[in-house]
Amino acid sequence: MVGLIGGSIVLTIGLLIARAQPWWLTVLVGASIFAIFFASTGNPSGLITALVMAVAFVLAARQPSAPGQQPAPVPAVNLAR
Repeated sequence: MVGLIGGSIVLTIGLLIARAQPWWLTVLVGASIFAIFFASTGNPSGLITALVMAVAFVLAARQPSAPGQQPAPVPAVNLAR
C-alpha cells in the first residue's frame, strides 16, 4: 500500500521535474496510479479507473518529447574492424 501510493507520488513529482510530458498528462498518470488502489473491482469505478489509466499511459507513450529537448545521440558502432 505504501509503495503504490508513495510510488505514484514520486513518479508524478519526477515527471513534473523532468518536464518530459505536459503537466496535465503527468498529473493524470500519477492520479490514475494513485486511484487504482482505492478502486473496487466489483463496481464500475474499477473499470473507469482502469480505462482512465490505460488512456493516460497510451497518451504518455505517444506524446513527443517536449520542445527544446533533443533525443540523446546514438553512438556509432564500427563493425568493420
